[in-house]
Amino acid sequence: MPSIRDVAKKANVSAATVSRVLNNNKNVKEETYENVLKVIEEMDYTPNMLGVNLKNGSNMLIVVIAPVISNPFYSTLVDGIENCAAYHGYKILTAVTNGVMEKEIEYYEMAKNKLADGVLALTSALDAETLNKYAEKIPIIRCTHNPVGTNVPMVGIDDEQAIYDMVNYLYKCGRRNIAYMGISKEAESSITPFYRESGYRNAIKELGLPFDSDMIAYSGYEYFSGLVESEKLIKAHPEIDAIVCATDIMAFNAIRTLQFNGKHVPSDVAVSGFDNSTYSLLSSPKITSVDQANYETGYRAMESLYRQISTGKIEDKVINIPHRIVKRESTDSNCKKIN
Repeated sequence: MPSIRDVAKKANVSAATVSRVLNNNKNVKEETYENVLKVIEEMDYTPNMLGVNLKNGSNMLIVVIAPVISNPFYSTLVDGIENCAAYHGYKILTAVTNGVMEKEIEYYEMAKNKLADGVLALTSALDAETLNKYAEKIPIIRCTHNPVGTNVPMVGIDDEQAIYDMVNYLYKCGRRNIAYMGISKEAESSITPFYRESGYRNAIKELGLPFDSDMIAYSGYEYFSGLVESEKLIKAHPEIDAIVCATDIMAFNAIRTLQFNGKHVPSDVAVSGFDNSTYSLLSSPKITSVDQANYETGYRAMESLYRQISTGKIEDKVINIPHRIVKRESTDSNCKKIN
């Protein structure tokens, strides 16, 4: 394999001149520039792009931090990020941390050491102080809510408003004993679960509906999430006529549990999900769910990160993406007529 010195020798120039050509430096004479390119092609020379990019101060690489990638919510976000990155000439490295703080720090350190140009965090196990320290050194955008005091831009929907809207939607369907199944603190280190539960609590209070802390259950992101929790809910509160779930996986499993226990969905108990993922379509009945516009969120987050990298400036601390309720068979058919 030819080296940069081999190219320089054949082109009768210095290695520094070859390097300038590789870096598209216009201070090289046009005739010399064209000659070096010709020699590079003839010798089939492949430069060490890591070295070239380090000299340019860019690796054209973005680290995308995700807790898991099996969840369709994250995979759709990554699709949007990747397509926007490709449009701007960037590649992405998807880093799955499983919520382990030490793993996440490794990838922030990678960007800090100039091995990547920025970080897109789909979730985070880090506290505000740690995130702020990294944000002083590297461009960061998050697709999840920030801990209080974090100076990192965030792109995403208003989770609190989304659950609030879902509870009100079910209320308009005639539901009066509405339970909530959220994400446990152990399963999710970000404060997104807090906002979703807050939306539920606020809606229940404003609507004057009966509230009992036992009508709130917690689960995670696993394939079995919601199975045991939904059974506990209906046994502790047989009067429950609706369950608002923080994920589609929970809703999918809650429907299975309800059916196993002789409950009909939606005539006995209506069930709603969150994410509008493939689980909402695979379920029988299909699940009414909050659509977060995941692809658009990922694309706009990458677009925002690209501008931050290019200009060195943060334009917007919060970019809200509109959500919508996709109405399906897991809630009453007459609810579909309600806007």
